[in-house]
Amino acid sequence: MRDAGRRPMGRLLYWALLAMAALSFEVLGFGLPSAPDSGPSTTTVADTVYMADGSAASGTLIITWPAFVTANGEAVAPGSKSVVLGASGVLNAALVPNAGATPAGVYYSVVYQLGPGQVRTEYWVVPTNSPASLAMIRTTPGSGLAAQPVSMQYVNSALSMKADDTSVVHLGGSETIGGSKTFANAPNVPAPTSTGQVANKGYVDQSLANVGAGNYLSIAGGTMTGPITLPGSPSSSMQASNKGYVDQGLSGKADVVAGIVPATQLGSGTATAGSCLLGNGTSAGTWGACGGGGGSGNVSTTPAASQNVIQPAGTQFSTNNLANARYVTSSWNWSQSPADGLGTAGNNTIHLSPCPLGLDTSNNVNAQYYVYISGTGTAEAVPVTGGTCTAGSGAGTITVTTAHTHTPGYTVGSASTGIQEAINDAGTTHSTIVLLPASGSANANYAVYAPIFFNTKKALLSGYGALVQCFTRTTCLIDGNYLGTSGTFNTIQGIEFMPGLNIDGVQISSVSA
Repeated sequence: MRDAGRRPMGRLLYWALLAMAALSFEVLGFGLPSAPDSGPSTTTVADTVYMADGSAASGTLIITWPAFVTANGEAVAPGSKSVVLGASGVLNAALVPNAGATPAGVYYSVVYQLGPGQVRTEYWVVPTNSPASLAMIRTTPGSGLAAQPVSMQYVNSALSMKADDTSVVHLGGSETIGGSKTFANAPNVPAPTSTGQVANKGYVDQSLANVGAGNYLSIAGGTMTGPITLPGSPSSSMQASNKGYVDQGLSGKADVVAGIVPATQLGSGTATAGSCLLGNGTSAGTWGACGGGGGSGNVSTTPAASQNVIQPAGTQFSTNNLANARYVTSSWNWSQSPADGLGTAGNNTIHLSPCPLGLDTSNNVNAQYYVYISGTGTAEAVPVTGGTCTAGSGAGTITVTTAHTHTPGYTVGSASTGIQEAINDAGTTHSTIVLLPASGSANANYAVYAPIFFNTKKALLSGYGALVQCFTRTTCLIDGNYLGTSGTFNTIQGIEFMPGLNIDGVQISSVSA
């Protein structure tokens, strides 16, 4: 009867506990799912909890925390939650990071309820990196809202790592530091005011800014206000020379007056067909036989009588203009590498230095002058349509019309191996142009990439044994011009023509014939 009488009260207590548990689950987030919000980010604490005997733990972790503000400035209200360990002791809990939170010393207090008599407490500092293990978040409480009483052993252990007050450098006061100290970063110190104080970089830079100003010559150069005395005469080509060394070197040299060496300093003698002032060899500076005297090879430029010029065996005599006859040698076949970019096809300006003889910038469409561009891009002969380059002058420009682009590194030169330039320089009447013979029977020594205009009258274009290779798909050689107003009574003789690669033949025409 006693048990029967007590059963209704037991049942009432049972239902009350169920109601409280349901209310607790809802408050702690174990109830029905709520609508998501935009609260602070959480870190997942994930690990496995074991018992002392190595078996997987089971039970509940009760986690509580005070109010704090995260390191990102997000306010978190005080609260608590219960986390039930999963199968095999698996722990999985999402918490707002309290690392770096305000106020300092905020901890998560965690009570483990793992069975009868298996209750213990620890403290967590949760970082922002997720997930985090228990080893990463467990900590020992210090000062702050989560301060807890600690043992004497804990205090002594913490103090054992601290330096004695008499053994440390203090922020204030005068102290003496012994031993060598190495700084990982340069210390900041004020400007010194007395001897023995540490100097900062600004003080040193300012002190050195004007050191030697006005007293020493900079390695970058400058103006000396007094004479320099050198220790002796120079021994290498780049050393400075003193006055004595220069005077000694000049003592044996002739003076020049108005660009002329006075006759009194030339020694005795008179230039004749057989007597010349020798310029090199062991007899340099003396008079002797022309063409002799220690291998000087001198020839009088204004002989009083005939003189012999001997051509030694195996040597060659080269000239581009002899007795007003143009000999087409390498001096007419000009080539230069300008720095002008030809990155766009069409009208382009090219700078030349010097302007070669025979250059034509008149843009005579009836006898168009061409230059040849090669080296980069597609090689091509292009017309010269204008410019400031005067033939034979030191520098100027030519305007060309290109069909292709040419990056820097290209070369521009004669489009006829110098033949057209020699014709242009010879004049319009009674001129003689001679092509030298080829070096071998199968090798052409003249390549033509644009039509040659023999645009003159009563002139001779000869070259017995000369071989011309034509790379033009139009006429290779025109006796006269497109109008036929020149080319009268011209003579072309002794020149052999051959087509270039992939060229069907050689076209030679005479508009006046």
